[in-house]
This record gives sequence, structure tokens and C-alpha cells, in this order.
Amino acid sequence: MQVKDIIKQKYCNKNIVMISSLKKYKGIDIFVSLARKCPEYSFLLILSASIEEIKKYFLYVNLPDNIQLLPQQTDLLPYYTGASIVLNLTIPDLCVEAFGMTLIEGFCLGTPCIAPDFGGPKELVINGKNGFLMNPYDEKSIIDG
Repeated sequence: MQVKDIIKQKYCNKNIVMISSLKKYKGIDIFVSLARKCPEYSFLLILSASIEEIKKYFLYVNLPDNIQLLPQQTDLLPYYTGASIVLNLTIPDLCVEAFGMTLIEGFCLGTPCIAPDFGGPKELVINGKNGFLMNPYDEKSIIDG
């Protein structure tokens, strides 16, 4: 496969990835809501948690068919490579994202990011160039963005 084919596949595949700890303040519930509202996209949530912890968190959540949950992974490269966009939905009034390693990892593989317009992501994301800075509560802007 040639580089141009890889690039075309990356940006046409409609894969949305979020890699996060299993904490409410990381915007996990917003991620699930976005998946519900965008059935034409595939959503992948990789959590730094065990399968048992993930099952417990989502026990009473009706997950849409277009979302996949994975426990902690040792090799994230295939997930970043296959992503069209990386999301960081940390909720600023619950937690200030100090850095945003997942954003940098996504950038390294040419993947744009959507991140909160607050804290560390503001220093990493050049709005409209390598990603978008948005309010995680504003799902409509994230979807329309």
C-alpha cells in the first residue's frame, strides 16, 4: 500500500478514538452520547482499566452499536494510525487537563484532535490547523465542527 492510499484510508474511514482513564471527568459519558448521535461513525474508547472495571462502569448504560470499548492496550499505534480523529473530552470544571499526551501521540501520526479549550490542550492544539479546541459540553459544535 502506498502512502497516498494510507492517507486516503485514514481520513475516509470515520473512526473516532478516545484513549482515557476510566474517570467521569474525562468525558466518557459525553463520548458515549456523541456515538449515539453519530451512528455513521465508529467510536473506539480505550480505557486504562481492566475489563471488569469497564463492565462495572457501563453496567447500566445502553451503549450504541457503533461504539467499542477496550481495556488498557500495550500498543496504541494501530489505533492512532486507524483514527480519523482523536478526542480528548476532559471536562474543565471537573478537571484541568495539564498536558494531553494522547493529543501529542495522535499528532505524531497525523491525526487531528478535538480537545477542551482549557488547560494544557490550549498549548498543543492550534485551532483549525492540527485540531480543534471546543467546549466538551457543546456536543452540537463537536458534531458540526
